[in-house]
Amino acid sequence: MPRQARRHSQSGIYHVMLRGNEKKAIFKAAEDKNKFLDLINQKVRETGIKLYAYCIMDNHVHLLLRETGEPLGAVIQRMGTAYAQYYNQKHERVGHVFQDRFRSEVVEDERYLYAVIRYIHNNPVKAGYLRGRHYPWSSYLFYIDERKRQKWPEFEEILRMFSENQNQAVRLFMSFQSQQDDGVFLEDGPDICSIGEAKALAARYLEKGHWTDEKLASPEQAPETSELLRQLQQDTGFSARKLADLLGLGRERTRRLLKLK
Repeated sequence: MPRQARRHSQSGIYHVMLRGNEKKAIFKAAEDKNKFLDLINQKVRETGIKLYAYCIMDNHVHLLLRETGEPLGAVIQRMGTAYAQYYNQKHERVGHVFQDRFRSEVVEDERYLYAVIRYIHNNPVKAGYLRGRHYPWSSYLFYIDERKRQKWPEFEEILRMFSENQNQAVRLFMSFQSQQDDGVFLEDGPDICSIGEAKALAARYLEKGHWTDEKLASPEQAPETSELLRQLQQDTGFSARKLADLLGLGRERTRRLLKLK
């Protein structure tokens, strides 16, 4: 079946996601995330493309970009190729690093632009990271810290949409970021890991580890349960809430377990 052509954005703005091949973690260490962030910086400088938000998770990346001349696909392809070369050399491997071609959706209006930025910054929150929006590998800290923000004039552009007064804009931005996401975004589309696939994967893990309901609920097994949850999260891309529902665990307990090291 031929690939469906990408929808063209009249605004030039796209929400882009790259996922690790087979949904595996491809940013396993801080240096991996820093390397990809360096590549983002490099490609932005080289091409003039505008970056409005980013978040680098363990097995996927979200970017909010505006095409300014060079086709977006070419920029993302070079970024992905450069990281794949680094990753394969570091781990002495060959083959694909990213899953298929990147996924994208158009962002045509201001309301959805705000919502996508919030969604991207909330990825670590949904994944149960202790630092949440203060996660080191997202653009959120650059939005709220004036010294960091000077590096990205596009972030000032977004903040001015909230208020011309900089301090007021930051306060409004932070308040907006803390609100609930109710929309359906790129990662929630029908062609990512389905509930059925996730259930089958979880069942294999549970059978392999001889997991029972009692073992999952046991405080003594918390480190092992935490590792199970993190592995499932890497392989499915599910949020803490979805993982809790998948395994029949309490949502708050699931979030706590994901924070364990």
